[in-house]
Order: sequence, then C-alpha cells, then structure tokens
Amino acid sequence: ELTENGLVQHADQTIVILKALKDIGIKIAIDDFGTGYTSLNFLLRLPIDTIKIDGSFIQKINGHGEEAIIAAAIAIGKSLRQGVVAEGIESRHQLDYLKDNKCTEGQGFYLGRPMTAEEFTNLLATDRQIQLRQDSTLSSQPLSQQAEAWP
Repeated sequence: ELTENGLVQHADQTIVILKALKDIGIKIAIDDFGTGYTSLNFLLRLPIDTIKIDGSFIQKINGHGEEAIIAAAIAIGKSLRQGVVAEGIESRHQLDYLKDNKCTEGQGFYLGRPMTAEEFTNLLATDRQIQLRQDSTLSSQPLSQQAEAWP
C-alpha cells in the first residue's frame, strides 16, 4: 500500500518502480484514496490493483448527500478494473451503503477488531466466524467470495 501523496512526489520514477514490482507479482494498492492530489490522468498511468477509499469519506455516510464522492470513487475503481476497498467501516448503515454501491471489500471495526498474527492464523485455519457488532458475522472466507453475502 502506498499513499496517494507518496505516489505523486516523483511520478515518473514511481511508475517505473511500480511496474517492476508488478512484473514480479506484487499487488499494489493506493491507500487513503481521495485525500491527495492524484489526477485522473495520473491514475490511468499507475499500474495499481486496488484503491482504498479513505475512512474520512466513509464516516460521511449519513444520508445527507455527502456520499456522492464515495459512489464516484467506487465507480472510478470499477471502471478501471481495480479492486475498491472501503476503509473505516464502523456501522451497519455504512456497510449497507457500500454494498448498495457495489463496493465488495472493506475494513474497519464493524467488520472486525485488530488481532494478533496468531489469532488471524487460527481464524484462517479453522474457518470460524468473527462476531460483528450488532447482528452480523463475517466468515474467514475472502470478501471477494462473499461479495453477494456481505452481512
């Protein structure tokens, strides 16, 4: 994961390095998408796999019309055939909005609390489920396999 601002500082050199990393199979994500100065033209040039929408935007999902930028970011990522991850999901309302707008990946306290490497290894090994806040669970299946089955 690289921050949006970090990518634009030495743009041409960054693109060369990112392409070399992609060539050896490393997946690349832009973290904190929407908070920096990435132009759409520059975004097209970047060899990235995923954009991660900054949690500050997710916190604005409130039903008062401030969600348009999130829908636009999801649409941009999807149209560029990139993965789109919503950061900072903290409520069922936010999760529902993201699902309704076809965002299939997310992270945040609503989906699961931080855990140690050992706890995470056990989660993956046992296929148990993480209890979410309120009434939902999240299995250890990748979210990409749960896209239609988000809680």
